[in-house]
Amino acid sequence: MNKEVIFILNTHMPYVLNNGPIFQEKENWLFEAITETYIPLFEAFEAWDPTVQGGKKMIFSMTPCLFNQLVEGKERYLAYLDIMEKIGVYEVERTSNPHEYNRFLKNKADIPSDQLDLVHDMAHFYLNRVRKSRAFWEDRDIAAYLNDLFDRKNESIDVWTSCPFHNFIPFFEGRTVDHLIRRGVEEFENVFDRKPDGFWMPECAYFPGTEKYMKKYDIGATALTVPGIGAYSGKDKSGVYRHGDLDIYAHDYRLSMYLWKAPDTTFPADGPYREFFRDIGLDVVPEYFKHIGVEVHTGKARNAWTGYKYFSITGEGVDLGFKSLYNRAAARRKLQEHLVDFDEILEDHRAFSHDGSTFIVAFDTELFGHWWHEGVEWLSGLMQYQFDHEEVLT
Repeated sequence: MNKEVIFILNTHMPYVLNNGPIFQEKENWLFEAITETYIPLFEAFEAWDPTVQGGKKMIFSMTPCLFNQLVEGKERYLAYLDIMEKIGVYEVERTSNPHEYNRFLKNKADIPSDQLDLVHDMAHFYLNRVRKSRAFWEDRDIAAYLNDLFDRKNESIDVWTSCPFHNFIPFFEGRTVDHLIRRGVEEFENVFDRKPDGFWMPECAYFPGTEKYMKKYDIGATALTVPGIGAYSGKDKSGVYRHGDLDIYAHDYRLSMYLWKAPDTTFPADGPYREFFRDIGLDVVPEYFKHIGVEVHTGKARNAWTGYKYFSITGEGVDLGFKSLYNRAAARRKLQEHLVDFDEILEDHRAFSHDGSTFIVAFDTELFGHWWHEGVEWLSGLMQYQFDHEEVLT
């Protein structure tokens, strides 16, 4: 029996743009997400041909707060990339020989040449990613680009809006809910000159009566969790349900746990994958940033997250100071395994699907690429994957 996986990606960032110096931690949240998640994801969407690799659908939801910052923050993002390139150029130099490698480290390391090669390879990877990000962003009107992208991919990618600032709908009385939904629709239309295909309710949080505001503003689809549709037994079925004029996508938490917040382990926590919390900006003394001419604005310690990370998760419970160096080839082999594993997981979960073949999972978009470094590549591999066949990443 065929399978169809519907991924709902909820894309939001608090308003962090400011007018102060570049390279401040909160504003960097947005810029890191653009570099590590949004641009790679848009490129994956571009490469995806659903007529060849069927059985998948993407729903890409954006809050007005997020997409307005993408439009407004272009020049500040490019200035951030200037700093990232400055760090990257020095990182390529620093990782070229053991003496320079240790020069600014808080904890010196006796690193064999083959291990240093792994670090040097990743330094090149990060620097190239910065330069590719600039090439992608610099001469584009991002709103026009996204509008064109989603028009071309309209058979396989739906685009939703949400509350302006990811507002939690059940906290508000009806008049305010009406306002939040109206503003979400209006701001989407103002930027993209089209109607949204649906509306993401933040946290999938619903209270009875919300649907009348959806209908008022001509919203045709939204998402809830399986418990959100009143199914609590643990064996109830996920799927797409119809309520009046509204399609309700019931997100199956039983599947999403394999990728996020499982009680035991998840794909992104596997040992070969890259460690998020071990960043060169935290491993070096403050003189590192002075040496390369980067001013840090993140507190007394004068250390900063840079996105240049060279260590793997290694294993469950391994302390940050004892992580092994990251090996991209080993991580890609694990990605291939996890594509096959996910296909098998879907097969085992057919009983939880309303029609035995449709599976719906929802995630924060930034899981892919930002939190899970290999996540966009895994998602791209899934788009290309032929279910029930052993065709994986090439």
